[in-house]
Amino acid sequence: MRAGRQSYHEPIEEVSAKIRDDGPLDLEADRAAECWAGLVPIATRLGTPIPDRRVPVRRSREREIGHLAEGARFDAVLRRLAESR
Repeated sequence: MRAGRQSYHEPIEEVSAKIRDDGPLDLEADRAAECWAGLVPIATRLGTPIPDRRVPVRRSREREIGHLAEGARFDAVLRRLAESR
């Protein structure tokens, strides 16, 4: 820790999130506030698959996990899987 700075850590006990596909939607009363309004997108993306070297290859990786493309947005992958059922 640098001199003059303090850090305080508190566990998160409750959170809230909203999922919207059509942009921000602020309350009418909030639109007159003297501050920035909007949203900041957060996306989790899939990384490069890391095989377990202790397990022998049994099938094609593409066949098994080809739908989990590197760089794909995780929410989009989950949406496609849900829609395909």
